[in-house]
Amino acid sequence: MAFIAPFRYLIIYPALTRRWEHAWQDRARLLAGTDSADGHP
Repeated sequence: MAFIAPFRYLIIYPALTRRWEHAWQDRARLLAGTDSADGHP
């Protein structure tokens, strides 16, 4: 398990964090009523 830990911190966790960030932004756009990425309806 100790061998895998550095890979989790370098690869897995940053990728998960980006997915969470994108999901949060998508949710905010949906709640605001916009569909496009630039924020225009």
